[in-house]
Amino acid sequence: MSYLIDHVRDALLMFNTGVDTLPNYRALRSLVDPVTATLVPIAVFMLAARLWQPIGWLCLTWWGAFMLISVILPAQGLSYHRIPGALPFACVGVGLAFAVLMRVVRDGFGLPKASVAWSSLLLAACAGLANTHFYFYEYSRAYGLAQTGGYSEIVCSYAGRMPVVDAAEVEGRAYIPAGASLFIALACPEVKRIRSTQPERLWHIGDLTDAREVALIAPTELVEGVPGTPEGYRIKRHYIDERIDYPSLLPVSVYELERAGD
Repeated sequence: MSYLIDHVRDALLMFNTGVDTLPNYRALRSLVDPVTATLVPIAVFMLAARLWQPIGWLCLTWWGAFMLISVILPAQGLSYHRIPGALPFACVGVGLAFAVLMRVVRDGFGLPKASVAWSSLLLAACAGLANTHFYFYEYSRAYGLAQTGGYSEIVCSYAGRMPVVDAAEVEGRAYIPAGASLFIALACPEVKRIRSTQPERLWHIGDLTDAREVALIAPTELVEGVPGTPEGYRIKRHYIDERIDYPSLLPVSVYELERAGD
């Protein structure tokens, strides 16, 4: 029962507090930026006070239904990617709340009529800057590239160039989550990917392909555990890619090979 209470509380407050629990996102902030979040509670009360008007019941009904079905009823950790459909209606409520507040300020201080529109544009600009700062500065500094996305980038860099012998998943261990295959299929379906699943046969490239050029991609830890040289191929280029650093640093060894005798 305490878990359900905490879950409902977190869901109701996700616009202002909380974190995204989905590993692929891991956003350590509320669903919206701090500028917008300050107006969310006011927006809820103002929409509730206008339930007899279309804007009130439409926004609150859709907003509430979406939250209930997509966030509360699944009874899982908060994951912001589930509720993009609620954001437009939440933003309408925030815009209404801010416009009403600014009209009160305008009338009270005798400001020009256009002050409401200009202040609304300023609010939107501040919210945009807050989001830009988070996603392009704070987020990139706090998190690196996840295993699935990072590994797919390495593999896809050889699409249209040469086949790839992929040794990310071998017998007894998956160095990269299985989800990487989906990333690769979506990002570069044209890449020719050959799976190498037996660690002791990592260097037996000729048993897997007879391509003139081929790239061997394997976690450095695996390569160091079964040292050797590619049979039937010579190494044209070798480097260690260290772009993957979530949930931990995972160096990946890349060998660009050419068939011996060619």
